[in-house]
Amino acid sequence: MISPINNKFSLKLPVGILGFGKEGQSSLQWLLKQGVAVEQIKIFDKQKPNLKHEIEVFSGENYLENLDKCATIIRSAGVQPFLSELEEFSCVGGIVTSQIQMFLGLYGPKNVVGITGTMGKGSCLSMISHIFSQNQVSHLVGGNFGVPALDLTANIDEKKVVILELSSFQLMDLNIAPEVAVVLKTTVDHLDWHRSLDEYHLAKSRIAAMQKSEDSCVAWGAGVSAELASKSMGKVEFIGENNNLATLSANIDGEKLHINGETLDLQQCQVEGKHQLENMAAATLVARKFGVSVKKSFAALQNYVGLPFRLQKIAENRGVTYYNDSYATRPDATIAAVRAMSEEFALILGGSDKGVDFSQLAAELTENKFIKAVALMGQNAEIIAKNLHKHGFSKQMQQFMSLKEAFGWVHELITKGAILLSPASASFGLFANYVQRGEVFNEFIFEYMSKNAK
Repeated sequence: MISPINNKFSLKLPVGILGFGKEGQSSLQWLLKQGVAVEQIKIFDKQKPNLKHEIEVFSGENYLENLDKCATIIRSAGVQPFLSELEEFSCVGGIVTSQIQMFLGLYGPKNVVGITGTMGKGSCLSMISHIFSQNQVSHLVGGNFGVPALDLTANIDEKKVVILELSSFQLMDLNIAPEVAVVLKTTVDHLDWHRSLDEYHLAKSRIAAMQKSEDSCVAWGAGVSAELASKSMGKVEFIGENNNLATLSANIDGEKLHINGETLDLQQCQVEGKHQLENMAAATLVARKFGVSVKKSFAALQNYVGLPFRLQKIAENRGVTYYNDSYATRPDATIAAVRAMSEEFALILGGSDKGVDFSQLAAELTENKFIKAVALMGQNAEIIAKNLHKHGFSKQMQQFMSLKEAFGWVHELITKGAILLSPASASFGLFANYVQRGEVFNEFIFEYMSKNAK
């Protein structure tokens, strides 16, 4: 049975929703709004959900055994597409799709901006949104940014620009790409999910590789990012550092960004960290494609305040400045935060182990002239400590069982300077997610300030 949704898109029934977290629940609500009968919907999830509707659910250890009861499977982003059961389902004619694939199939890639990379995706998206808001460009934001793509369909029209943050999980089996692709710096991540680094990079590359000649791409102009962007058939604009603008669309020189004869000085902005200039460059080049001049984008970026838990200055108290960078779940994100420090500081580091290499971070910390101490916590504390010892780190370092203990220790050491939470690790095992970790850190800050107020 085929259910026509619009003149561009139809869905072969019965349809199964694989993974019933936030995205899976969004898929269910969307299907029901399209008039798909509950008898034509199946749900597959290891945990049995509580449902208001009489929908067939497959759960438990063997929840994947009955995929053949469906003609189409909507794979939630967190579910690996290379599961043997999914591959078998495809081999016998089953259709495997995803929210992003369906969204682009329904509405087409025109006026859709997709942003990927290892770090900076959320910040870049929010900068584009901020520029658009200040320049009356109607738009919606979603994808991995917190709003499932199909939830946007209730408010979409052909005049709105849609900005999507896209992870490797969402890109891995994509066969249609946004009109405008952004490839930020791409290094290493999610090796606890992907089978290899090559697979991770290949997944990221699809945002460019699936583009057509009329599309365009904005990318960091070196290393893996440039390699991935070069797969686009459309026009590619590169961002670089200390280079000639004859070969670049945007040039970062120290703490200044140059585009089209206009200059933005980081000192004029509200956010911390030179790495933010890379996001600002990408945001400005994207906004230019939708009619916003470089001058107007730079003016908007000067009052952009940043996202929570991205090297966010929380407070200053008695000579100590507190920075919350809980979103830093990878070593390269923490390296960027450390490089932004310009006074003596203590670093709180560690969390759950994602199988990443900490050697570059260890070398960076060993050579940093401002760092006074490192407090380690979480599952990978010992791994990080070994890397620091190997690189000859000579400053104070100690391991702790909790963030609270680590916070107390660094406070004994830092009487003037900064305390930086930038874990370089995921939060699982200690916290539900980076948001909870960041909120708890903020609570410790304000509790300490309250107790020591005079």
